[in-house]
Amino acid sequence: IGEFQEGLFEGEGKEYTRRTTLLYAGRFHRGRRHGEGKLFFAEGHFYEGCFAEGELTGRGRMVWADGQCYEGEFQKGVKQGEGVFVWGDSSRYEGHFARDQRDGFGKQFDSRGKLVYEGEWREGLATGVGKLFFSSGSVYDGEVVGGKRSGKGKQLSEDGKVEYEGEWKDDAPHGFGTYYYSEGNVYTGQWVNGEKEGTGRMNYKDGSYYIGCFKGGVRSGKGCLVSKQGKILKEYLK
Repeated sequence: IGEFQEGLFEGEGKEYTRRTTLLYAGRFHRGRRHGEGKLFFAEGHFYEGCFAEGELTGRGRMVWADGQCYEGEFQKGVKQGEGVFVWGDSSRYEGHFARDQRDGFGKQFDSRGKLVYEGEWREGLATGVGKLFFSSGSVYDGEVVGGKRSGKGKQLSEDGKVEYEGEWKDDAPHGFGTYYYSEGNVYTGQWVNGEKEGTGRMNYKDGSYYIGCFKGGVRSGKGCLVSKQGKILKEYLK
C-alpha cells in the first residue's frame, strides 16, 4: 500500500505478508526499501532506521523480544561501526562493531552500569590492550586475551599503587615480573601460574634481601640471604 512510479513502490508505503500482517512501513525507492523505515520479523523482533537498496544500512535500532537492543550503525543487515548493545539484564557494550561482533575499541558495563572493561576487542572478545576494573577497586592495565590478563601489564590497587607489574597468563602472574607487598617487601623474578617459581630476588623492608631459587611461592634451592650492608647472612646450597 502506498505510492507507485513506473509500476514500482516509490515514496511512503507499507508492505504486508500474505496473511496481511504488517511487514514493513516506511520509504521505498524503485521498488525497494530505501530511506527511513520499520521492519518487523516473524520471531518478534523489529528494526527501525535506515535502509539502502533493500538492506539494513546506516543508523538504526534493533529490538529483540527477549529485551536485548542494539542501536547504532548497520551495514547490509549486520552491526558494523559505532553502536550500543544492551542485554536483557541491562549490562551493555558501547563501542565499535565489525561483522556483527564487538571489534575495535569499546567499553563493557555490568548490569549496575559499572565499567568493567575498556579497550580493544577482536571477534567479540576483549583482546588487545585495555583496562579491567574489579569490584575490589583494583585496576589492571595492559594486554588482554579473551577477557583475561595475558601478556604484559600491571595491577593497581584501589588507591592507585602498583601491586604487580610484569608478565601474565590466564589471569595470573606468569613469566617475569615484580610484586609489591603491602608490608613493604618487593619480589622481582620468575613466576609460574601465580606462584614465585624459578630465580628471583626478594627485597625486605629492613633493607636485607634474598636472591636465589623459589618454588611454589617460597624459597627453595640455592640462594643466599644478604644484609642491608651487603654481608651474606646465610647461604642455601639446596
